[in-house]
Amino acid sequence: MAHEYEHPGYEEDLCAGLRTLNGDGEPCGKCKNCYLYYGHPMWNNEGDMQKKIDVTISLFYEVRDAEIFGGKGEVGYSQSSIDLHTENLTSFKLQEYAQDQIAGIAKFCKVPQENIRIIKRQEYEENTEED
Repeated sequence: MAHEYEHPGYEEDLCAGLRTLNGDGEPCGKCKNCYLYYGHPMWNNEGDMQKKIDVTISLFYEVRDAEIFGGKGEVGYSQSSIDLHTENLTSFKLQEYAQDQIAGIAKFCKVPQENIRIIKRQEYEENTEED
């Protein structure tokens, strides 16, 4: 069972869109409005599907003081990605998505949101390379 702000997983390479509140099986409002939700009206018009492209949006993070990365004074790195099948990105709220991801990572790592910083892919890769 997924809870609000958890990724619900995938069904047939699409977001399952089953983020629920209190496990009642009904998608939350955020999922119902998401273009990844298989019940979204966009998916009901087969003709429009040919106009769509696949896009992956990835965010990279620096996480400070999290026990999972060694505790106070230590720095760890994380990333999140979302796959979209869309005609355009005008309805994708990147800033809202980024803030939701920061909130989720902060909750998972048990640190304040201020301890999470979005970084460039290059910085992430430089700091996560295997020696």
